[in-house]
Amino acid sequence: AVVMTSRIRAIFCDNEGCVVQGKGLPFDLQALEHLRAALRELPNAQFAICSGRSVAYIEAIVQVLDLFDSQLPCVCEGGAALYW
Repeated sequence: AVVMTSRIRAIFCDNEGCVVQGKGLPFDLQALEHLRAALRELPNAQFAICSGRSVAYIEAIVQVLDLFDSQLPCVCEGGAALYW
């Protein structure tokens, strides 16, 4: 079990191998739901994905994880773009 404290304010996470298994592999929807639930337990923390993937791909992950209200932008396009 992961111990989470209210001191956490921001989480930046790589996409491939962290949020999803990897390119060309199906999404583990149960794992994504567990991550989504864990993020709800940290109401003071913001979560952002950092990826080389396209804006459209990151937008889909944001929708799956319900990150619409995040104050942190996701980093995408290999660092060339930010997505809010």
